Amino acid sequence: MTSHYWDDLTRGKSPHLSYPLWRHYCDALHASLLHEWIGGRRFSLALKTDLFDEACGVGVVPALARFAQILVGIDIAESIVEQASRRYPYLEAHVEDVRDLSYPANSFDLIFSNSTLDHFSQPDELQQAVHELVRVLRDGGLLLLTLDNPLHPVIAIRNQVSRFWSGQNALLPYQMGHTLSLRQMVHLLESCHCQILRRSHLLHIPRVLFLHLSRNVDPSTCLGRQMVASMLAFEGLQSLPTSPLTGHFAAILAVKR
Repeated sequence: MTSHYWDDLTRGKSPHLSYPLWRHYCDALHASLLHEWIGGRRFSLALKTDLFDEACGVGVVPALARFAQILVGIDIAESIVEQASRRYPYLEAHVEDVRDLSYPANSFDLIFSNSTLDHFSQPDELQQAVHELVRVLRDGGLLLLTLDNPLHPVIAIRNQVSRFWSGQNALLPYQMGHTLSLRQMVHLLESCHCQILRRSHLLHIPRVLFLHLSRNVDPSTCLGRQMVASMLAFEGLQSLPTSPLTGHFAAILAVKR
């Protein structure tokens, strides 16, 4: 998809993008993952690979900024970069295509890419983007990557109908693309000379149900906070053998060797 697609989507202010409590929950989920997998480490230069969440809501930038002296954010859409820059003046935001980054090799010592690379229509575009991320990652640097989990039954069905119904409802607010299973992610990153440190599936909540339940709840209220806590409790399902079928995302932490 082109930059114009994402520009038009965010400028249109689609009501399907305005679910504050759901976005608050997703931000909390990603912040928890960062803290669990990265801990108290600090990095001189970190990269976040898209700023869509930051343009539509709070996003993960505030949590990610705690780990980095300098935080860079990129997006293919100029309007998204502009909105994220206004919200977070400390963020170095640039228009970039993750498939062809302008940064030199070995630039970043932390890269966080949450469901950025699963919107390309062709498998080789995803692979090209992964190679680019590894190229700009320093030796010993960390890459935390999440992608839609194709083994989840809802994800599998959703991706099949995305090209016909995307942008028309909260479940398909934008077009989805090719993705990889956790096993395929491991294979691809190992072929790029990365060592896998952590792997998991996340977002085990029944998404359809809680999207509906949360659409009119203010996350700042007592009810909102209780709902977010309850939603996060579903992550306990990741310890079960069924986690590849209940987790909406496959997540991996790798170090470049």
